[in-house]
Amino acid sequence: STPPADAGPERVDVGPIVADAAAAESIGLDVSKSALVLAHEPRIRQAVTLFFEGAAKQLSEGACRTAVDRDGGSYSVTVEGKPVSDDFEPTRIFKFYYTGPDGNPDLSLAVARLIAETYGGEINAVEDRDKVSIRLSFPLGAE
Repeated sequence: STPPADAGPERVDVGPIVADAAAAESIGLDVSKSALVLAHEPRIRQAVTLFFEGAAKQLSEGACRTAVDRDGGSYSVTVEGKPVSDDFEPTRIFKFYYTGPDGNPDLSLAVARLIAETYGGEINAVEDRDKVSIRLSFPLGAE
């Protein structure tokens, strides 16, 4: 979705947004540091919510590990775990034609990627043997 036309981007603390979205998916995450990102708050909230929804669908329940990192001018959130499907392919989950392991269309990570890229961020997934790491990052704004 496009940013609101009536106001420019503002400095938004993504820490509480990340904590709320993780809790909504029953993902435990300790977010104690402030991290200001230059963006539209509703869009960042939407991207983070979709990121956690999409990651939760891709990874086995209860076996996820999460981390928040703030370094090098960026803020990132990583969810890592065992893929729910044996034929998991990291590049497919960000496509608009993606269908999940249950055969239903799932646009959550594709839309989250689009929003993140609008603000200079990114989402990627890396598969290493039997684990997958899905990472969302945003550049930090002037603090």
